[in-house]
Formats: sequence, C-alpha cells, structure tokens
Amino acid sequence: MTASRARSRALLFIALLLGAAPAFAAEFPVLFVHGFCSSAETWDQTIPQLSTRRFGTDVPRVYESVIGKAASQTQVAAGTTTFRIDFSDLSGGFDLLTVANVPTIRKAGEIKAVIDAIKLFTGAPKVILVGHSLGGLAARAYIQGIGLNRKGETMIYRGDVAALIMISTPNQGSVLANLSGKPEAEACTIADTANLRDLQPTSDLLSQLNSRPWPSGTAVHSIVSNNAGRDSDDVVTTTSQDLTALNQYRALPQSSRWLQSFARDGILHLRVHNEATTVALFTGIIDDIDKSSAQASASPYSMQRITWRGVPIGRGDHSPSITPQAPSGSGCDGCPQRSVGRAFLDTTLINVIANFWSAGAAIVIR
Repeated sequence: MTASRARSRALLFIALLLGAAPAFAAEFPVLFVHGFCSSAETWDQTIPQLSTRRFGTDVPRVYESVIGKAASQTQVAAGTTTFRIDFSDLSGGFDLLTVANVPTIRKAGEIKAVIDAIKLFTGAPKVILVGHSLGGLAARAYIQGIGLNRKGETMIYRGDVAALIMISTPNQGSVLANLSGKPEAEACTIADTANLRDLQPTSDLLSQLNSRPWPSGTAVHSIVSNNAGRDSDDVVTTTSQDLTALNQYRALPQSSRWLQSFARDGILHLRVHNEATTVALFTGIIDDIDKSSAQASASPYSMQRITWRGVPIGRGDHSPSITPQAPSGSGCDGCPQRSVGRAFLDTTLINVIANFWSAGAAIVIR
C-alpha cells in the first residue's frame, strides 16, 4: 500500500469520526486484538456467533496508519461499536513476517491509536479489549504503561480500558518459542522475529510486564483453556495463561480467571478463541460489564464532543432509556443457532454455558 493511499484511508476514518460520534450508551465498544503471526481474519469464525443486538452486524478492520492515526480496511458504518485491529508493519503493509518484527511494546501504540479513534467515533470514555494470545500481551503493554508510540515515546495509560479479556495469553511465555527462531525460516511462526523473542519465558517484555503493578479501575480476565490431559492448549500452559498465577496479581480485586477444558485433535491454541464455549465466556463477561456500566450511568452526566482540532462543540446530558438485558434462556435476537468450527453446540447449550460462566466452574467440552 502506498503512503498516499494509507493517508487517504486514515483521513476517511477521521472524517467518519467527525460526523458520527454519538452520545455514549452505557455499553462500552469492543476491540478484538489478534495474536502472533495472525490478522483480524482470525476472528472471522467468532463474529457469526456474536449477538447482533449487542455487537452489531459490522465488525470493521482498523489499524494505525502511516500518519499515526487510525484508519480502516473496511467501511465503518454509523453506530458501529465492535471493531477488530490489524497490526501492521507501520508503513501501511500487513505481511505477517514483517509485522512480527514490530515489537509488542510498539503494537501497544497501535492499540492506543485505534482506541483513541473508537472513543471519538462512539463517544464512549472506555473500550473493552478482547485479546487472543500475543494480543493480550500487547494490550497489557498499553495498560501497564510500557507501550511506545510512533516517535518511540513511552505512552501514559489514562484508564480508558474498562476491561481486558485475555484468551490463551502467555503471561509467562511459551517454551515452544525457545524451539523456534530459525533465522533462515520464511514461515512466520518459526522465523526469528521480535514477537517470537517476546514470547520466550525469559524475554525482556515479560520481565517488564510482570514487574509492573496493575492499574486500578481496569478489570482483567484470564480465559484459561486446557486440551484434556495436556495441562495446556498445546502451545501455552494453563499456568502461563492465568495472570493470577503470578503472585503480584493474585489478589487483584478486579482480576478473574475462567477455566475451560476441551478434548480436541490438533492445536487448540490456534482456534480456541473461535470455540463456542469461549465465545459464551467472554460475551458473558461483557454482559456483566454492561450491567455494571448501566448502573453506574443511571444518573445523568455530561460529556463533551470534540472535533478533530480539539474544539468543544457542545455539551449534552444523557440518561440511558433502556437497561441492557441479558439473553433469556430461550434465545435472543442475533444469538447463534449453532457454533462454527468443531464444537457444534446449539443455542440451548450456549445459553446454559452463558449462565454457568458466572459461577467460575470448569467446563468440559468433548
């Protein structure tokens, strides 16, 4: 992609932001963050399972453009509240091997650029991040204040993430990363890249992250997945997936872990975020956040709408007229009729699991 095309896309997204920022409606927008050697396409099988009532029908692909502002690879419709990021090579390209050489702490800067745009576009003060694998580490880098912007400056976290939901995130790394790293390899997952080195258990990234405190006011959830009999999802151990397994995060008041167990052929890690039980878990968590947000915003409050030049153009009071409702046991508008992938769970079982998640119990899927 040329620099001029990238600038055009960025300006298009900025134009959409200027004309579309509504009053915040209590449900925080959601940003899906992909993992190592992947792209926003990794969520293609997740999206059809989402309730259209909560997440809408459009989940555009957004990224940080060459001018440091958010741009979109696909059209962004007015009213959109669910997005998915594509990490880039910072020059407008998306070749996986090149992207994997952008350090994770710089990917945190890409997340911030997109979050800033989403807040302007939706009028929301915060977003919910759902990160798979390395995507969870990039989100942590932003939230824990070690992320870098395009100028190489460390970014200050200002509390604009309502919650981080991590799916199979290697918070203590993966020993498999030590077995790869072949300088001559062309395959992204085994080549010697910055991101692969970040995933090694003794990496500088993990040392920095795990030595820093977790900021108050931001919830964090670890969805821990086990392929039966392996104590891992075939790539990341259950201990590494669990942030609370680290002593410094064990007593966090806003930290939770959720354990699910599968019996799957192949590598579970590569598709766990698309499994129906995983989707039921993270949408259940989001539903709980929605309810808390609705209660917190029950009293009218004021907010400013800002133009791209930063000039206030008016104030408005807002009280939500409709309290978000959880799906009933008989199904809901936009709920999946059956899952994608290999789970083949129907709506009834999905609703059972969605009710089950709040108890924090283990779920076994065969």
